[in-house]
Amino acid sequence: MGTSIKPILAVLLVSTTLIFSCNKEDDEREFPTPQNKAPIADAGKDTSLVMGPVEIFINSSNDQCQYQPMVAILDGNASSDPDGTILSYEWNIIAKPDGNSYPYIAEMRKSYTEVYFKDPGEYTFILKVVDNFNRMDIDTVKVMINATALPTDRQLSFSERNIFFHRLASNMQLVQYNNEFFLLDEMYGIDGEYDFPGSITRINPLSGDTNSIATPEPRFGMSLSQTDGQLILAGGILSNKAVTNSINIYDLNSKTWKESKMERRQYGATSFAAANQVLVTGGMRDEYSYGIKTDTVEILDLKTMKWTIAKMTQKRFRPIIVHDGSKVIILGGTDQATEASKATVDIYDLENRSWSHVDLKGEKDYQSAVAIHGKLYLSAYTKTFDMEGYYTSNYFVEVLDLNSQDLRRLCIEVPILHLQNYRDKLLMVPFSTTERFRNMILFDPANGHWKLGNNSTDLVYTLFSTGGPNSKMYGIIEDKSRQFNSWLTPFKLVEYSF
Repeated sequence: MGTSIKPILAVLLVSTTLIFSCNKEDDEREFPTPQNKAPIADAGKDTSLVMGPVEIFINSSNDQCQYQPMVAILDGNASSDPDGTILSYEWNIIAKPDGNSYPYIAEMRKSYTEVYFKDPGEYTFILKVVDNFNRMDIDTVKVMINATALPTDRQLSFSERNIFFHRLASNMQLVQYNNEFFLLDEMYGIDGEYDFPGSITRINPLSGDTNSIATPEPRFGMSLSQTDGQLILAGGILSNKAVTNSINIYDLNSKTWKESKMERRQYGATSFAAANQVLVTGGMRDEYSYGIKTDTVEILDLKTMKWTIAKMTQKRFRPIIVHDGSKVIILGGTDQATEASKATVDIYDLENRSWSHVDLKGEKDYQSAVAIHGKLYLSAYTKTFDMEGYYTSNYFVEVLDLNSQDLRRLCIEVPILHLQNYRDKLLMVPFSTTERFRNMILFDPANGHWKLGNNSTDLVYTLFSTGGPNSKMYGIIEDKSRQFNSWLTPFKLVEYSF
């Protein structure tokens, strides 16, 4: 019996056509693309830690001080992505207490990292995560660093007594004689013009009364010093812009001026006067020689009015001069901003009029110094330059024994701006104040005891003391309660009582 295949073929052809047609219609329909979900950032839980106690001590050597860092952990490992992979993590700080230094994030682009803190306070960090579809999410976490409570015997309380109000000048020098102060202030104007003061302001710190001592001629960039009731003005720029080599000496008893001439014309010099001798060095010879150093020291004998010339071991520009008994110590002024210089201290003996020097080892410069009983305390810094010319400053305090030449380091976890001798104790003012390091630090070298002063928002421009075991401490500070109708900032002269 034969069977016909034509009907079967017809059915197959129709079925194939229908299937093909259906597939074609399916291909032409639009299906939605699956939507990628964003990752979920998780910066962890807020944390609170306690910072270790403050430590201030003299190291056994001049090696760097070792401090136990305050470390917190930022952990973003709980971050997730529901349908992909997290490709990158990034940590940043978005809030910190005013005046505090930024904490150091060890691994900014890792999910888990350590963070190092120098100051107490509340810090807020943000974590950003990005997935393989370039979608991102953020989360924040807070870290509270609490300072260890300061014991009562470590607290330094002081008060301020206002004496005198004035403008804040760009060049302010103050000397003291018989419980009176003599102020020379100069201003480099905002328009580039010099202020040529024609007088010295005499201040009574008890009453605040003032009067003026007229100078022989108005000059800018004079150097002011004092010895045995004689005020000395060295060098300066005259009103015709010529640099002078004049030294003018005012006798506070006879109220008369006399004059001498330096060998070198200069302004902006550093000068020091004691034991009827005046030392002048480090000034500029004209308006265009800023930063040019000299190794010449000119010395005037006020009795004979004769000059001698001496040479320092290295050239300096506006160095620091301090004294301890008969020793006059010259240091700094090596201008590390442009070059690293070997640190050397030049010492002049006022009695036998001889010179010596001490090598302080290494390349560094100094911004403040004070001598207390044969020990020289130095606020030092070094600069480390990178390939692009940017630098990082490192600040520390050194202690030099002027007799044995032993050099040690005072370990203190904050950069120091000012050093002063207050009744045979070392008074220090940090660059900036925080809850941990207040605006005054008093260190007793005899027993290593120290105290931290109470907080103050005033900027300390300079400190000075009257000297001796019953000395008083004075400061020139920014006066935020008063404001002039100009770009000048007012200041006030205050007496500190501890």
